[in-house]
Amino acid sequence: LELDPENAEAMAGLASSLLKLRQNEEALDWALQAVGLRYHFPLAHFTIGVVLHRLGYLREALKALEVAVHQNPNFVEAYQRLAYIYERRLGRRDKALEYKRRAQEARRNLRRLKKEGIGVLDEETRAKVALTSDLLPEKEAEGAGVFDPRRTVVIVSGLPRSGTSLMMQMLEAGGLEVLTDHERPPDESNPRGYYEYAKAKNLKKDASWLEEARGKAVKIVVPALFHLPLERDLSYRVIFMLRNLEEVIRSQEKMLKRQGKKAGERSRMQKALLTYLQQSIKFLDLAGIPALFVDYHRILQDPLREAERIKRFLGRDLEVEKMIRVVDPSLYRERHGEPPGGESASPSRTLRRAL
Repeated sequence: LELDPENAEAMAGLASSLLKLRQNEEALDWALQAVGLRYHFPLAHFTIGVVLHRLGYLREALKALEVAVHQNPNFVEAYQRLAYIYERRLGRRDKALEYKRRAQEARRNLRRLKKEGIGVLDEETRAKVALTSDLLPEKEAEGAGVFDPRRTVVIVSGLPRSGTSLMMQMLEAGGLEVLTDHERPPDESNPRGYYEYAKAKNLKKDASWLEEARGKAVKIVVPALFHLPLERDLSYRVIFMLRNLEEVIRSQEKMLKRQGKKAGERSRMQKALLTYLQQSIKFLDLAGIPALFVDYHRILQDPLREAERIKRFLGRDLEVEKMIRVVDPSLYRERHGEPPGGESASPSRTLRRAL
């Protein structure tokens, strides 16, 4: 760690060692730092779950352990810990039996993989295998749950170049106050502005500003979502933008070219974006944060329908007519396949094809 202070593997290893020594608080600290650097880290989430279980925070422990088994479906020890908590601490024999069964399945899978000579999946394969259709809910609980819109932080998120700036423009036009500092000026890539807020990029180190975001909309990039504080008296609603992955990559490449920067290898970029997408959707689900998934193409094709969905989800009296006036299909330049709304333009189709 002295040579590489941001080595997530070293942090997780240290956390695991401290866990065995029952130095719980120190183990928790290192495991949280590891997850902060790399969210897809089953071992670190498992360590967090064990420590929280030991400290009596059962609800939080279950969430951490569930993240571990979502990220590694063959994590036998995590299933065993979940079964123990449900049976011994919560008296939920049905749930305990479910996790015992899944632990047995995981053991069989591991034996089969070992027998067939299959090792640990590489990063690219793991990202593609994990990104299955169950990430996108078949039905969305729009407006589900009781919440106070005036006290809720509205978060606009998504991959780079997926339409987050357009969504911020729509919300502002509809009458929702947006939190932005306009530090990043408009340019050829985003002629109407980026609607960014500098403090949102530093969420990991400082989340105090979220108090001033209550009742407002703020854009938070996908990697920073994982640093949303869940223990505070804060409620969130996330509008998550989806867009054809090939278009996202092509648009990002052109933007970097205009800035005089060189884009990375396309296959590596695709892998990173797929991983971010998978992790962020799972995070929102496990954290219990209501999310509305909005297809960029559908906004261009039927802005009225999408604006109505957003209005219902946020529980705000937004001016829909003003929202749809913001939508300008002429700004849609990175087309892939058919026009907006066509099957080949569908983000879900792109993700299925990447599997």
